[in-house]
Amino acid sequence: MNDNEKILLLLQLIRVNGNVHHLTWMGWTHYDILQKLDILFKKNMIDNNNNRITLTNKGKDYFNALSKSLKQKGLYKYFKPDYYSKTIALSNEDIYIPLRKK
Repeated sequence: MNDNEKILLLLQLIRVNGNVHHLTWMGWTHYDILQKLDILFKKNMIDNNNNRITLTNKGKDYFNALSKSLKQKGLYKYFKPDYYSKTIALSNEDIYIPLRKK
């Protein structure tokens, strides 16, 4: 994944108020995320409003131009299903019995 694809992914997460958990699953460190956010803040592409990071008009324009240049459409290409948070944590004393389908 090149730098422009990473920026596009981060902009999409900001755009839809997504979770950075997907980025950490992809191998990003929190330091990497903070560096990219700092770059976007300095370029006035994102803003912090009421403890929520949002895209500015310049950021929206950049997002659209970048997605066109990379020929990427739709969020489904970037987000993977979050199976980790949907699983039920079992202790060593729990017994799991799967349901049978007849």
